[in-house]
Amino acid sequence: MLKETKYNELTEQIIKVFFEVYNELGFVFLEKVYQNAMYIELKNRGFKVEAQKQIYPVNFIQALSQLYPTLKPSS
Repeated sequence: MLKETKYNELTEQIIKVFFEVYNELGFVFLEKVYQNAMYIELKNRGFKVEAQKQIYPVNFIQALSQLYPTLKPSS
């Protein structure tokens, strides 16, 4: 069983919205369509959301990993 945290309910609600959007639209669209639909549906349900929030890296390796997601910093 998963450890109970303050984010479990929020995560469950977001996943539920995702599946509702996906089931309504099907699997034929590009990612951007699902992103926009999720944004609209979450807003309609009272969530505070931002689309494509910019994340600023704090070092060079993090900047590269944004450009090349398969690049992982070594430990």
